[in-house]
Amino acid sequence: GWGAEGCPSEPTMLTLIPYLNGAQSGYGLAGGEDLNGDGINDLVIGGPRLTVAGDSTGAAWLVSGAYLLTLTPEAVVDGAAPDVLHPMIPTDQGLEGVWRVDGQDDDEWFGVSVALVRGLLPDGQIAVAIGAQYSGVAGVARTGGVKFYAVYPGNAGINPNPVAVFAGETWADEGFIGRNLDSGITGDNHMLMIGGYEGQGVGLDNGSAYVLRFSD
Repeated sequence: GWGAEGCPSEPTMLTLIPYLNGAQSGYGLAGGEDLNGDGINDLVIGGPRLTVAGDSTGAAWLVSGAYLLTLTPEAVVDGAAPDVLHPMIPTDQGLEGVWRVDGQDDDEWFGVSVALVRGLLPDGQIAVAIGAQYSGVAGVARTGGVKFYAVYPGNAGINPNPVAVFAGETWADEGFIGRNLDSGITGDNHMLMIGGYEGQGVGLDNGSAYVLRFSD
């Protein structure tokens, strides 16, 4: 609980918002890793309902730890709204230290899940995995999928072109692969777990879970 050795006696918080109605940012969250090599851990936030040019493609934001350290946290007060709302508006729109990558297709729910993955990229670089549970990237409607992105070193943001794609099940539609993501380490292997609650690996709506294994 609060007050353990090395922890604050009372919690403090930062409130981040994109100032985009309906984006549903915060649906996916991942952090605790230094993605751009500046020695500070960063944060990735998914918002699967962001609308771009009339299409509800979804998006994910990379929020640098360096930007977060410039913000002043506030106390958590029971029953009270936060006093300060901090923007997460992309660097190309005026805010240093925040970048956004958008989905490609309407209603694909890109950003419904996010995870950080070691072992896929060279030189110890950490990839950003972004799930899109209704994506048709496999060529079959709403099968889902996961795209993997590299983060540029320093203050250059995230490469908008995926370095790899894990497509959903092609033998049946609406498997929703990519609805859930989680990453971890087993021995010398880095693992990414991908879930689809209506995946049909062996039968109708059994659900599917895939484990991808990467080695340094």
